Amino acid sequence: MNEVTMIVIRLGIPQPCKGDMVAAKLIREDLNITGSAIPVGVVNIFKTDKSVSEIVDIFRQAESEAEDNLPVVVFKLEDRESCGMKLNQDHIDNLIQEFEAAERKQVNMTLDDLLDKIHREGMSSLTEPERDLLKSLTGNK
Repeated sequence: MNEVTMIVIRLGIPQPCKGDMVAAKLIREDLNITGSAIPVGVVNIFKTDKSVSEIVDIFRQAESEAEDNLPVVVFKLEDRESCGMKLNQDHIDNLIQEFEAAERKQVNMTLDDLLDKIHREGMSSLTEPERDLLKSLTGNK
């Protein structure tokens, strides 16, 4: 199956949460969910060979593992108009640029890695993305 561009909207959160991170690894091992904040939650755009229903099932599985049950909306980018989504190419290009910039800042550390760094170098040594990941992984706001 060819890869298609998917749009995933998680409602009710301003940044990706643990369930998003779990789902990302189930969708594609090298996928980092970075998210872009929108007024109702977080939107992600990525390429995958999985179907919409497979991605929805993966998010359901990830939600149970991560103990969050936030709503998710998944659709193919090519189906955006039939979903009532008014995105022109400029909108899409801007979102992709945001994702690429966020992915460059993405921290690929586990909770253990973060705690080890804090133990070795102190809390002040964490970068902002690392602090954000720590908050996300520990459920702190």
